[in-house]
Amino acid sequence: MRKRHILVIDPAMHTPELDCFNRMAANAPVPLTYHLPALHGMDSVRRDEGNAIGIVVLGSASSVNDQLPWQAELGTWLLARMTAGIPTLGLCFGHQLIGQLYGARVDFLFPDHHKLAGFVPTELAATSLWGEPRRCALYSSHREVVTSCPPPLTVIAQRPEVPFDGFAHQQLPIWTFQTHPEATPAFLENRGFRVDDPVYYAPGHDLVDQFLRFAAK
Repeated sequence: MRKRHILVIDPAMHTPELDCFNRMAANAPVPLTYHLPALHGMDSVRRDEGNAIGIVVLGSASSVNDQLPWQAELGTWLLARMTAGIPTLGLCFGHQLIGQLYGARVDFLFPDHHKLAGFVPTELAATSLWGEPRRCALYSSHREVVTSCPPPLTVIAQRPEVPFDGFAHQQLPIWTFQTHPEATPAFLENRGFRVDDPVYYAPGHDLVDQFLRFAAK
């Protein structure tokens, strides 16, 4: 059985986000393991779930509304682990999946289904994870959004276009973002953009790294 570690679940359909994982692994206080359920199924997740002290669910080109078999299996597995109290961070697809698991709907943001992409100002509420409210620019790349905040979730992030931009659970250590705080220059290049200045990425990386430190306590 592995030592204490954090599971990083990348639901990539085509291009795995290895650069994002590598950045997290280089800064995490405990080992991370990497899993690709859309490409390779849930077997590696189940093999490594022993001694898992945290879970990160990344983004995906798939929609939670696709109802793919691997999504159903991941959702059932994830809900059980969150209910057991394992700290969880959901990003983009992960945010939408967690919202859906608690009863929220996910729908297109714009009638023509175009993508909202770029660094966007985001208002963050005070939380136990990062403390006082803050305003920062986080990278966005999505067509769909969560359209409500069902209990026991509460809103912790908002943008003018996206009122349900991030959630926290009222009792459990669960946080989510519709944006991509994990984004790196390579992540943007995979989407046809180029931004090399690390200043753009620092606010998001700080949020992700605070979660990794929390889970490792």
